[in-house]
Amino acid sequence: MPSCQNQINTEHCLKSTLRNTLVSEVTKQKSKMIKLCGRIALVRYVGPICFIQLKDNTGQMQLILNKENNKLTQFFDSKLRPGDIISASGQITFSKSGILSLDITDCTISSNCNSIIPKKVLNKNFKMTHRYLDLLINPDSMDRFTKCSLVVTTIRDFLNKNDFLEFDTQLLKSKYDGGQAKPFKTHHNALDREFFLRITSETRLKQLVIGGYEKVFEIGKSFRNEGIDAKHYPEFTMLELYQAYSNCKDLMGLVKNMINETVRLANGTNKIEYQGNTIHFTPDWHEMSTKEAILKYGHIDIEQIRESKKDLKNTAISLSMSPESTYGAIVDKLLEKKVEPNIINPTFITKLPAGMTPFAKALDDDPLHTDRAWLYAGGLDLCDIYSSLTDVNKMMNNFIQQDKTLAAKNSYTHIRDDFIEALQYGAPPMASLGMSVSRVQMLLTNSKDIQDVILFPHGW
Repeated sequence: MPSCQNQINTEHCLKSTLRNTLVSEVTKQKSKMIKLCGRIALVRYVGPICFIQLKDNTGQMQLILNKENNKLTQFFDSKLRPGDIISASGQITFSKSGILSLDITDCTISSNCNSIIPKKVLNKNFKMTHRYLDLLINPDSMDRFTKCSLVVTTIRDFLNKNDFLEFDTQLLKSKYDGGQAKPFKTHHNALDREFFLRITSETRLKQLVIGGYEKVFEIGKSFRNEGIDAKHYPEFTMLELYQAYSNCKDLMGLVKNMINETVRLANGTNKIEYQGNTIHFTPDWHEMSTKEAILKYGHIDIEQIRESKKDLKNTAISLSMSPESTYGAIVDKLLEKKVEPNIINPTFITKLPAGMTPFAKALDDDPLHTDRAWLYAGGLDLCDIYSSLTDVNKMMNNFIQQDKTLAAKNSYTHIRDDFIEALQYGAPPMASLGMSVSRVQMLLTNSKDIQDVILFPHGW
């Protein structure tokens, strides 16, 4: 597969007063005079000739400087060095060894490199603290982050084509509404009030649907003041999407098409390799209920343990949880520990227990379960989809029950008054999606650690 750099549209790069082409486009350039810009990767002086390997965002090319050209004598008196950034003009030629080259007639140093660029950067900590060197030296890193960018672009393009509108909601929120997740707190000096970094845009985007928009989404940062591991980080990129007059099944179809297209366009094929496994993103994805998944991978019948306080307590203890953990929390942990690591090809897990979120609507024929699905692939939890509850009285009751549970744990609690007020004006049936873009990027770049798809992780 070609480098991700080759997938970049070069048309806009050509519109520059400093250059009229890119390295990869030299052979297509009809102009007699070629103007290139880039960084010197290698420089070699042989008598009155200087050979340069010039690198730009699309590749490398050999440049030839001849001391007999009076304009170029300065580069022999004060020699060029690897890392220097130059602009050069000349004509296409071939060296004596037959290498396509640019015979330079004019050259300008745009920026000197005053430090020696190392040949390799292998230490992970050094890569994170010196990401610019990591990108300069390691083509794999450049490809990885280019693909991360393409993932976001492809998702956004797909949603735009499907008539969704993108909105920005606030990062700083005066009210905490993140359920069991813990927020980052700060103090707003001008208002002399406590504010929180957002965990979710859910209530704000749903208010836009109440206001009349039928298809809305936001791609942005979410924050959780919690632990760090290979799959979790305090700051990550999230897609949140809400569609009126739709249900969970509708968004399951949309997600399948969106991710399949993202894989195909960003990766060049519908098959990827992730951590030693081959994952197929075909038109047909697997689907199983929560009960079926936990029974298959965890060998536990969750409906059976739900009826027994003793079985619930023993299961919680076996999962290193509090003996007082709720049924929903235990199912959540079973999915995380027993199901998630074992699912390789994309699979929807449906019929999650009621009570795990106040926002999900119960199934019409089964009030103990919600019309909700989680998507797993490659051992990663990628997204949460559900039919949204819009009944204001049921929503209020769910909030009260959730906040009682959280208050008992000394967690942050807040009855979402502004959202309840908005629901009083009537909300259309709608479906909700929350997807970790960062984990999709992990999947498509074969990254084991979420920090490998974050350009500048904290603390480095």
